[in-house]
Amino acid sequence: MKNDKVPVVPRELVLPFALVTCLFALWGFANDLTNPLVKAFKDIFVISNMQSSFVQMAFYGGYATMALPAALFIRRFSYKSGILVGLALFATGALSFIPAASMANFNLFLAALYVLTFGLAFLETTANPYILSMGDARTATRRLNLAQAFNPIGSLTGMVVAIVATLVSLQVQDFRNDVSQYRAERAAEFRVDETAAAYDHGGGVVQAVRMGTHIGDDLREFVENGNLILGICNGFQALANMGILPGIEGDYRARSVSVTFNDCGNFRNQWITMKIDPDSPCVFTKGLATLDSPVRHGGENSMRTDPF
Repeated sequence: MKNDKVPVVPRELVLPFALVTCLFALWGFANDLTNPLVKAFKDIFVISNMQSSFVQMAFYGGYATMALPAALFIRRFSYKSGILVGLALFATGALSFIPAASMANFNLFLAALYVLTFGLAFLETTANPYILSMGDARTATRRLNLAQAFNPIGSLTGMVVAIVATLVSLQVQDFRNDVSQYRAERAAEFRVDETAAAYDHGGGVVQAVRMGTHIGDDLREFVENGNLILGICNGFQALANMGILPGIEGDYRARSVSVTFNDCGNFRNQWITMKIDPDSPCVFTKGLATLDSPVRHGGENSMRTDPF
């Protein structure tokens, strides 16, 4: 029997073929939607070219990591199981963008992309041989070519969505203006002098904006009712930017400190001995004369606008 007499896709397999073919468009869409994100991440997070390249490293690193495990999984189980696992991993990575965006965390975005491409690796490893098996072996190559024709369609769709919908909606400049305005308003409201404002490294500013917007009043009410609050590292930076800590004279709205770089100008990793103010109302240091503590940072130096 000649090849042209054999259907490329048997009638009873048209629906499964169409569904699996959609996967070819799916990973084409993901590939070309990712590339424009490199510049977007660079603009939003103000990172270097090298750091922004981590986006593609995470994306293609997922393929390198999961391709062989995916093949072993499919060999042990089935094509159907491979597709289901791939879609589950893809969905997990995609949904992880939500908390990453909420926390404005670049590293979480990288982790989300890494997991997302785990799913793509499963789908690509599964879909190609699965398409080949859907029908007569004599038309397997034509069947695969037909399915792969939808990959560039997905790629073009990804580029269009990135340009028309995603990139134009990022509002990078508005985000930067909001942060700059916040810092300017806090500098005036909290009476941070010019020296402190110039050297404040900005740690906790974005988190302070988010906390102040959503739970700022609740936190202040919590403290004003006599409850305790403790800020550690970035937590102190955010609470200090909000004016909640250190709460000089019971004022939890006016910022009284600026967190800046170490006086020594470099990273410190050592134990220090702090002298405790006997008149301090802090319950955590009550009854202590000194406190030994490890420090490991490059910028946790607290400055006040008036002498202690």
